[in-house]
Amino acid sequence: MDIRVTIPIPPHGKGAPRATLGRKKTASGVEYFPKMRKHDPTREWEKKFAQAVAFMLPRRLPSTALWVDIAAIFDRTKELCFIYKRTGLPKYSPGLIPYPQKPDLDNVRKAVQDALRAHWDDDKLVCLGKTVEAYRELNGKPRVSIRIRVATEEEVTRAVHEIEGTSSAVC
Repeated sequence: MDIRVTIPIPPHGKGAPRATLGRKKTASGVEYFPKMRKHDPTREWEKKFAQAVAFMLPRRLPSTALWVDIAAIFDRTKELCFIYKRTGLPKYSPGLIPYPQKPDLDNVRKAVQDALRAHWDDDKLVCLGKTVEAYRELNGKPRVSIRIRVATEEEVTRAVHEIEGTSSAVC
């Protein structure tokens, strides 16, 4: 199984839950209670993403270790789109440019995995994966691309040894 999907939706990071202090008058005085925000942009984005991906993925993914790679391609700023009038050349690379901004890539990953909750038992099944954030190509569009596959023991071992800088010899 090797599934690749690109959704033409700008990426969004998982936001922290926001609560305010609500007040309610009671017979004994005023009572305070936590009140959750009604407008939650993260939940709205996850719903929109889930609807877009619903027909592109199998109804249920295998209940085994998964490898999920995510490419979050953000819109360019006006400055990054600048083209010199005299030469017609772009000021910055016309290709993908690294995105060292908020949202952090771990929050983008959380939002994507939570949006896919209808397709797997739990996102704890994801044990291997790469997340990349970049500004779009000069003529490209913002998007989220995902690749899902089954993670084998050999691939997990290779990834750990690559991170640790050790040989892949098995005991």
